[in-house]
Amino acid sequence: MFSALGLSFIYLTGGGTIEGPVHSYQYEYTAEYGVRAVADGTHFYTRENSTLELEFLIGLGTDVLLTANIDSGIDTPKFNAAPSLSLKVEKIISISASQKLTLYADFSFLGNQENIPCVDSTGKTFHCYHGVVPADPYYLLSFDEIDDIYKNKINPIRGIGFRYDIIF
Repeated sequence: MFSALGLSFIYLTGGGTIEGPVHSYQYEYTAEYGVRAVADGTHFYTRENSTLELEFLIGLGTDVLLTANIDSGIDTPKFNAAPSLSLKVEKIISISASQKLTLYADFSFLGNQENIPCVDSTGKTFHCYHGVVPADPYYLLSFDEIDDIYKNKINPIRGIGFRYDIIF
């Protein structure tokens, strides 16, 4: 079946399970009586299940490579992501024995992502602000605005381009 496609090999190049937190950070919030406080938010992003990730390299003929990365998704108290698939297609053009040009297209098909808000003592919902510093303008956005930013990251095209290699 695959020989008709010119498939020369399938190779598992990587794989494993990930158990550590998705994010490690501190966040600032409004405590009782309007007092600003800082807390560790790492536990919000501790995985409830291990994440499985597999990467395959598939050669189509001698000059086309397809790299596929499959991720089982993330399940934490404040962020959930369904399984995702990344694909990279590379076409290698040999110019000479010491030069080659590689054309590539990189795609990512993310599963549904869900952010679960933190709530301060006044009942205000906010994103738990992983990976940002207190002076970042990100803090000024509401939870809904930040959630929209995450949902708009779903563009499947990660990159299209070329690479020129010279061997000395």
